[in-house]
Amino acid sequence: MKSADRPSRVALSNWPVRWKVLAIAAVPLILAGVFGGLRIHSSVTEAGELQQAAERAEMVPAVADYMGALEQAMVTATQGGDTGSALTVYGSARSELERRVADTDLQDSTRLAANTLLDYGQDLLDEISANTIDLRGRVTTYAPLLLTAETAITGLVDADDQTVQAEGDALARAVGARGQMAMQQMLVTSGGGLPEPELRSAMITIAGTEPSTVSAMGGYFGGATDQAASLRSEIDTLGQSVDETRSRIEAIAGRLDKVEGDIEAGAGSRVAHSTIGDYSYCDRSADIANAEVGKFANIASFVRIGATDHPLDTAACHHFLYRSGDYWDDAETDADFFARRRARRAVIGHDTWIGHAAMIKPEVTLGHGAVVAAGAVVTKDVPAYCIVAGTPARKLRDRQPPEIAARLIALAWWNWPHDALRMALEDFRTLSAEAFLERYGG
Repeated sequence: MKSADRPSRVALSNWPVRWKVLAIAAVPLILAGVFGGLRIHSSVTEAGELQQAAERAEMVPAVADYMGALEQAMVTATQGGDTGSALTVYGSARSELERRVADTDLQDSTRLAANTLLDYGQDLLDEISANTIDLRGRVTTYAPLLLTAETAITGLVDADDQTVQAEGDALARAVGARGQMAMQQMLVTSGGGLPEPELRSAMITIAGTEPSTVSAMGGYFGGATDQAASLRSEIDTLGQSVDETRSRIEAIAGRLDKVEGDIEAGAGSRVAHSTIGDYSYCDRSADIANAEVGKFANIASFVRIGATDHPLDTAACHHFLYRSGDYWDDAETDADFFARRRARRAVIGHDTWIGHAAMIKPEVTLGHGAVVAAGAVVTKDVPAYCIVAGTPARKLRDRQPPEIAARLIALAWWNWPHDALRMALEDFRTLSAEAFLERYGG
């Protein structure tokens, strides 16, 4: 008869009693150590993320303070006041924001937005200080910066908690509202002498920043935070100034035609010393300077129109030659240089399309209906209804045959009233250009 197999010497049943006692005590300790280590690692990771979020949140007041200081300096200079103290406050706010940007771990889009505020805000103040930018230019340049500020604040308050995110969004809109009031104050106190087209362009620019502001700032103004109270107080003060000059607003409004079109400027975009026609838009981070843009222009993101040049016939090409006041207290900005730069106008016709990251050089004209491919660098005039591409841009083909192009220009549908465009919408969608012309007598 075969005997039963004996258990291994290392089997639990063969362990001495003292080993079993030690195991009973040690196993829970080992498991506690393993799970405790995992918990500590998780807590450290979570703590790091919370610290990073806290640092970003602490940067929000720096953005709000910077925009407030920039607005105050703009308004003071525009009204002819003593800018010394306003510029001192701005310099302090700028230094604080620069420090926060350098010391805080930011998302690329948020860092870009913050640096855009610093760079373009300083450029705008330099031009205001040198009196090389008119009132309309100040408004149309500052409006895109407000949208960029909203982008920066919402990027800093990027929270999973919907309540926290909503409050961050509302704060961004509140900062935008304060900036709108500052622009309105400048127009009210100093805009009476503007020609009607320039005044209308400035008013439309301000209106273009309103939808994103009105949509979500009510919740923030109802909040009990110190920042909310401060912003309410500042806007109340600006509102009183506007109320005191309401008759001047009405006098200005009486000079305006009813504008039923609209323009749009994407976040991070800059518009300087330029006019933009009804219904035209630019996507994010476009830069339009010293340009006259027609109606219904389609301008993609990162487009540069009127790209400025540096001097090439001097010993140096750096901008210390003409922004000299930024480098020496006893040197003045070269106003003549900026005047020559502004005089070199780029002209963009109606119903044009400029593709992503294209560049239109100064003194170039794009005819009505012209199309510029993405990435092209346009150094020469482009005929109407012509499609160009490349570096430098060259003609690919006609968008429409010359005879059809001439008839479309004669029809000038871009000048039709808003209601007429709506009535013809289905024909715009479905008919060929030639059939459209036949129907509408072009």
